[in-house]
Amino acid sequence: RAARESDVRRLRLDLAERVEVAARRISALTRQLARRNEDVNRQDEQFTAAQIEFNEGLRTLPELVEDRLELEAARLNEVSTRFALLRETMELKALSNSLIPAGIGQDRSLYGPQ
Repeated sequence: RAARESDVRRLRLDLAERVEVAARRISALTRQLARRNEDVNRQDEQFTAAQIEFNEGLRTLPELVEDRLELEAARLNEVSTRFALLRETMELKALSNSLIPAGIGQDRSLYGPQ
């Protein structure tokens, strides 16, 4: 019995640590996503300006292509960060569901008439 209680205690500590790590990652990814959005906006403005300069003969096609590639790289970074944030959020939700004792929410009579 003592060994079982020790195992349960260890599992709870492990679960609590995993929840804390996931929450910290979500916080960091949220801040990173805000920076990525700013990067996309900045690169979009730069590309728009580059297009105008190209149309006026002030930029070459390779320069315009380079600006477009930088914009697309910024967009890709933003999407990758958004995906990582969503994945980490799902991990936290899964861990949170692990904290709910078995059987909770399964008794439909608690929700009123069906």
